Amino acid sequence: MSENRPAALYSVTGIVVSAVLVSLGSACVLIVLNYIALGSPTLARKAAWGALAAFVLSAIGVAVLPIRWFIVIAPLVQGLAAWFLTNTLQGDAIRYHIERGAPMHSSFFALGVALLVAFAVMFIMLVSIAILGSLGRIA
Repeated sequence: MSENRPAALYSVTGIVVSAVLVSLGSACVLIVLNYIALGSPTLARKAAWGALAAFVLSAIGVAVLPIRWFIVIAPLVQGLAAWFLTNTLQGDAIRYHIERGAPMHSSFFALGVALLVAFAVMFIMLVSIAILGSLGRIA
């Protein structure tokens, strides 16, 4: 980020779209990236823990709840949660950023980043399962 041009932020819309189409955990990563762009590393770390918690809760939900719930209800719940979290935590900063004419990432870019995060998490989980399986820790 240069002195003359502030870093681009992810919009509330982009974060909500990411939550509905990918996951709340991926949307939380976008919130983390906004905090980094705003120069708030402490808040970014706290939000990162929230993102990790969202990924863990999603994994538990997939394992425990009926699949119909995740196909129909989960995207709506995740979208509402992302909207609430983003507006509560960063709404004023994002609106101020937009009013100043500062750059914003598109919703498509936000969705792409969220998908990359989700693929990375799935890759890590699959590698972990493969390693634990080869060690005989998973039947």
